[in-house]
Amino acid sequence: MITGIAPAKINLFLRICGKTNTGYHLLDSVIAFTDFGDKLTLNTKPQTGVPDQLYFRGPLARMLAPQQDTGQQDIGQQASHQQNDNADNLVMRAIAAFRTAGGRIGPVEITLEKHIPVGAGLGGGSADAAAALRLVNKCADRPLDDKILYEIAASLGADVPVCLGSYSARVAGIGTKCTPYPVKRVPVLLVNPRQPLSTAALAVHANQLGMPPAHQEHQVGRIGGILGQLHGSQMGFEVVDGQKRPLMECRQRASRD
Repeated sequence: MITGIAPAKINLFLRICGKTNTGYHLLDSVIAFTDFGDKLTLNTKPQTGVPDQLYFRGPLARMLAPQQDTGQQDIGQQASHQQNDNADNLVMRAIAAFRTAGGRIGPVEITLEKHIPVGAGLGGGSADAAAALRLVNKCADRPLDDKILYEIAASLGADVPVCLGSYSARVAGIGTKCTPYPVKRVPVLLVNPRQPLSTAALAVHANQLGMPPAHQEHQVGRIGGILGQLHGSQMGFEVVDGQKRPLMECRQRASRD
């Protein structure tokens, strides 16, 4: 048995700079990671030819599989259920991609203790997928090198590469260009109204924003420095979503006050 943490990420700012010919959005962001996050536990199975299994626990397990609400604390999901429209699919896809890329590991059982709210912009699904990659690579009979793991992460989503390393970084392009970026540890307060937002849906509307990238490089240090340097920096999806959700506008007013 091996356990790992999938820390939540925070975009200190986010700009959507354009779109590639293949439909991916070009991003410019500084991302930092918290001590708060999900917990994954991986067990390898002695049997062969049996499916991988993913179990949910924790206070927010129901956000992952509400249609499987059986009144029990744990909800089991077989690997064959990958067509379900749930964030947990990314964990199972990460394991499948690991094997496809040449990694060798037998059947696994993963327990995901869910603490990061779904659809909160904290990278919960991406962090879980990245943590799953780290865990299976540690337990694998044939592990993969860091370059291949990074390529797998990039194939899974824009936030997965930076979550794989879980270090503060300036992220550019489609999420694959991650440059270490110094951010000192500071206390933060995360407030979530339990109203999930679809990043994909917001991204469709973000195509009309046309926001330029941030060209000024700066060092983020003390909390005062963070507030001063990021003052006026825009969160790309706030413009899109602010008109639709009163809670978003309330949060914007509170942050200005």
